[in-house]
Amino acid sequence: MSNSDAQHPVTYCSEDNSVHVTSKFVAASATLPAIEAICIEIAKADPEHNPYGLFRHPLTQVDTTLVFGTDVMCHQDTLACLIEELFVSCNYPIHIRIETKATEPVKTTLAEQVKLHLLPRTQGGYMEEADPPSTWEWRCDAETPLSATVLASLKAAGGNIQLVTR
Repeated sequence: MSNSDAQHPVTYCSEDNSVHVTSKFVAASATLPAIEAICIEIAKADPEHNPYGLFRHPLTQVDTTLVFGTDVMCHQDTLACLIEELFVSCNYPIHIRIETKATEPVKTTLAEQVKLHLLPRTQGGYMEEADPPSTWEWRCDAETPLSATVLASLKAAGGNIQLVTR
């Protein structure tokens, strides 16, 4: 973990209206303190109009994207619990992005959360009918070609897959 990750495991980026969470933070944090840290970081961006750190800004109605940094895939069970708890807390992100080196297949616990994120409540998912369409993005920065197993697990889980090549 770099010094910047140690000092800022959760950071808000105003350029793309997103909050970035490091994999070390996901691994080391209990679920509720992690959610508090994420909401506090969002609130810091506009403490006057969004003091509770809601993913949907109460004044502008602009959604903040929740981004989990490389490589959170080795903490999939914890990540799945965190995403589920965000839904339970009623402060749920419409847009989620996982940045990964895509070395591990998606586990069932995380794949289930992806499906719930993409489905409306009437079909057993998390999203209200009135919500804008939700997105789940896998941003794969693979140093080597993706294995067939990993690619198949990403496709089966759902969401958009973006391959970043160097």
